[in-house]
Amino acid sequence: MTRPHALLGPLIRGDAVTSADVGRQAVQGLVGSAVEHRVDGLLWSRHLTQGFFAEDVARDLGHRDVVRRSFQARLMRSLEAVAGRLDALEVDWMLLKGFGTQERFYDRGGERPTGDLDVLVAPWHRHRVGEVIAALQPDHPLVDVAQRIVDDGDEQALEVSTERCVVDLHVDMLKTRLPMRGSDEVWGQPAWIDLPDGGRVRVPPTEAALLHHVVHLNKDRFRFLLGHVDVARIAPHANVETFWAMASREGLADQVALALAAVAEVVDLPASLLADHEASGWRAAVWRRAWPDHVRLSGQEAVLSYRHRQDLLALTAVGRTGEYLRERTLPRLFPPAERIDQVYPGLRGPYLWRLSPGRARAIAERRTSRKGG
Repeated sequence: MTRPHALLGPLIRGDAVTSADVGRQAVQGLVGSAVEHRVDGLLWSRHLTQGFFAEDVARDLGHRDVVRRSFQARLMRSLEAVAGRLDALEVDWMLLKGFGTQERFYDRGGERPTGDLDVLVAPWHRHRVGEVIAALQPDHPLVDVAQRIVDDGDEQALEVSTERCVVDLHVDMLKTRLPMRGSDEVWGQPAWIDLPDGGRVRVPPTEAALLHHVVHLNKDRFRFLLGHVDVARIAPHANVETFWAMASREGLADQVALALAAVAEVVDLPASLLADHEASGWRAAVWRRAWPDHVRLSGQEAVLSYRHRQDLLALTAVGRTGEYLRERTLPRLFPPAERIDQVYPGLRGPYLWRLSPGRARAIAERRTSRKGG
């Protein structure tokens, strides 16, 4: 994975760039960079309005766009089927991230890649996660123990295969391993998107969607340009005062301010959003040390070499450090036995005999992956 091509940011922002600026020699590098950073749909949109590329390059980008839109059409049908199953259970839920983000904040279908469905179960139905998994994928390997895994706090999302798609089933929107304090506000004032079959699906209010994407960028180590573009697409529609109130309620205002400043180095953001909060002090110092410039926009390498950065969000959240250490550290150090069987399959013996070798094996595999990369 390479950092984005020098012209990719200006093209995505809509800056004045001509075909001559791109140049024949740079075309393949530009397109390859766009694919790597998951913004080739946006590059194709720019070509449709300005005609940057020669026929062969345009044909390749256009083919990618057709494939992406075809997949998303199937994903929409899967969403309709999943919605039917969940509504039949009378479980309250909400669609997060990719698909809902494209429907609300992008200009056309296929402009933003989406590989799965992210479903958030309402807090008051968290105790029914096991039931939801049984309804979506009866043969899921964790169907009998999923509820316990969620209750123990070991996992905040579980992957389910159903209706010809993958569903990431979430029980906490921000996934900082701390309960979201603003959950009532998110569920009390949701937005909605319409489905082709006449149904409707909840999605987060704009300010919550923006906070979710900014926090997720931290968790994702800012590795792809697409995440920056998501924030830039949502930000102009958000109420600045409401957004910062939500960030402060979660104890994450400093971290969010620094993340937005990092995003603004790459894409345009509203000045009012950036001016509302200035990060300083030890929390800002920790953030800058954990998410330096050379980590950002470096793709998979950031995940392999800079693991567990998301834990720092909870540890440095204002007024929540003790809560995190008390409620989340112990379950992570000693997860349920069923979770060990899932993450470290094939190990035998008592609990500690599986846990310790399993973790040692995982460390060795990560080192091998880094060397191979």
